[in-house]
Amino acid sequence: EDGTLQGMLELMGLPYTGSGVMASALSMDKLRSKLLWQGAGLPVAPWVALTRAEFEKGLSDKQLAEISALGLPVIVKP
Repeated sequence: EDGTLQGMLELMGLPYTGSGVMASALSMDKLRSKLLWQGAGLPVAPWVALTRAEFEKGLSDKQLAEISALGLPVIVKP
C-alpha cells in the first residue's frame, strides 16, 4: 500500500491497523528507503539505482562497473 488508503482513513477519522501514511508511502520507494536507512546509520546491502531513462539510453562504463562489483546474485526491483 502506498499510503493512499491510510490517508483516506485518517481524513475520515476511521481507525485502522498497520503502518501509517508516511511509512506506507516510503516503503513503496526503494531508493528513498535505502537512503533513509543509510542516513540513519543502519546497515544496507550494496546497491545501484538506475532510472528507466538511464537503462534505456544504455549504461555507462562506470555504471556497468558498479553493477559488476555487486556480484551475484542480484535482486532487481522496479
